[in-house]
Amino acid sequence: MFKDKVSPDEKVKGSLAARILLVTAMLVILPLVLLSVALYYGEVQLKKKERHFALQVLLDRSVRSVSHTIEDCALLLETIDLLSLAGNLSQDTLSKLAVQRQVTTLLHLSKVGHRYLCDHSSDPSWVGRDFSYLVTDEGKQPYLLICQPQQSQCYFFCVSRESRGMWGMVFSTAYLVHRTALDESLVRPTNLSLLTPSGQVLFSTLPSFVSFIDRTKIEKGYDTFTWGKKKRIGLSRSIPHSNLIMLISMPAHISFVDFPGFFLKLWLFLACTALIGGGGALFLSFRLAMPMRHFCKTMQEVGEGNLSARCREDSMGFEVNVLGTIFNRMVESLIQHMKNVERERGDKEKLAHELMIGHEVQHSMLLQDLPIRPSLEIAVQYLSAKEVGGDFYEFLVKECPGGDQLLFAIADASGKGISACLYSLGVRSILRSCGRIYSDLSDIVRETNNLFCYDTGDSGIFVTAWIACFEESSRKLHYANCGHHPALLQKKSGEIVSLTTQGIALGVCRFEDLSIGSIQLEVGDTLLLFTDGVVEAHNSHMTMFGQNRLFHWLSGQLGNSSGGIADGLLEEIRHFSEGFAQYDDITITVLKVKK
Repeated sequence: MFKDKVSPDEKVKGSLAARILLVTAMLVILPLVLLSVALYYGEVQLKKKERHFALQVLLDRSVRSVSHTIEDCALLLETIDLLSLAGNLSQDTLSKLAVQRQVTTLLHLSKVGHRYLCDHSSDPSWVGRDFSYLVTDEGKQPYLLICQPQQSQCYFFCVSRESRGMWGMVFSTAYLVHRTALDESLVRPTNLSLLTPSGQVLFSTLPSFVSFIDRTKIEKGYDTFTWGKKKRIGLSRSIPHSNLIMLISMPAHISFVDFPGFFLKLWLFLACTALIGGGGALFLSFRLAMPMRHFCKTMQEVGEGNLSARCREDSMGFEVNVLGTIFNRMVESLIQHMKNVERERGDKEKLAHELMIGHEVQHSMLLQDLPIRPSLEIAVQYLSAKEVGGDFYEFLVKECPGGDQLLFAIADASGKGISACLYSLGVRSILRSCGRIYSDLSDIVRETNNLFCYDTGDSGIFVTAWIACFEESSRKLHYANCGHHPALLQKKSGEIVSLTTQGIALGVCRFEDLSIGSIQLEVGDTLLLFTDGVVEAHNSHMTMFGQNRLFHWLSGQLGNSSGGIADGLLEEIRHFSEGFAQYDDITITVLKVKK
């Protein structure tokens, strides 16, 4: 296997020392340059964070100021509401309070249908006005501040203790700015603005902010936006219990790093590093090349078939010595692996031969010739995921005084491979024997399980099964479900019914009582039995075939023969899987009532 010589193009070209020196320059100088860029970027980001923190502090203080004003207004309206409920609120008192608080008016709204009408006000001219365009749902917030830039007025409403009303106050925008002292809370060159949700400026300490601000640039909370052809940094937040947005901004060019001074100091450091480390790197590059050359020569000899060649240690080898030791061990392991491969090849061929025999035995034990019954049309499809599988199906014709009966079943053993195959074949043999001994389905299933429990013991192995007995003379079906998927009965009308009973898998514990279901079949009815390999089939997107997809597919098979349904379902699963590896055994049994 190592007879081919290494071509000249595959040999090491040039000096290893020169390459190490080049790599050293790339791994030292280039990272230092990148470090300088990273440090500068970090400095810029630090300044941005400091600037953002300063804006955040100012914004928090301004928002708290407005919130305190809102809470103060809410307290006033709650006091008025209490006076009103106590019967101590007169028109004169309401007017005095409005003058004292320097607001435009104090008013009360009553809900009439879906409208909110003013029925009481410190200014009688407001009585009768409709405020439905402002108040839409008082249940969302206990109080709310709404500003109308077109009217230069602010409306504050507070839900009354009575169920269908609320108190409100109307004041100018200047009143809100004066009460919250927004002009006095700034540190220059920042500026503060009050915006509506549409971006219209209600108030700003920067006179040039007189129109709309495009909030799409600052809707994430902190970003740059352009105003008057100049970039600004903006930080915004919605004010609780209002339709206002607080915006604090400053010019984007403030607080940047001194670029020339920063890089002058950095390049001085880089020059000193290159002078001191360059000489040492040059010497070490040439010296370290010697053990590497020997290492490459040894690898080439081994590649040419000389498995006796080994690497030797060098005083300046360092990591190359470690590589040489690992390489020597690898060669020894390769020699041993070659011997093991030859031995394991024979073992695998023997195992494959035995699995093939098991596959042939299992298939020979499964029914090859399905029973031919005058009242039934039967079809089966079986596909194991491995050489041997844990699924099986069974048909047993029983001669009874009232007419022949067909005992049939489908089952799936837990696990896969040889163990599942052995247990499933054991259950199949027990079921056959009990089916010939007992006439009642409950006795057959119970005795089959109880005998199988002797085989499973504490192994944790179990077998799910759906077992049924069909009376050909009366077309009556008796069935029992032992932890298996329900059988699907497609009536001749097209309706699909799931047939199942309460029960656990065979081999888990002994059965005392057993639930048996019965149903009357009609000519044209189709019964579909399947194992979990059908519904759990996967495609390349790891999507399962699923119960719903099976129902949908079966609904389109009305009138099809049993063989057509069995073959069609298997083809549908293969088309769905798109060539994806089969995960579990697939068994499909279809019975159709002919007469």
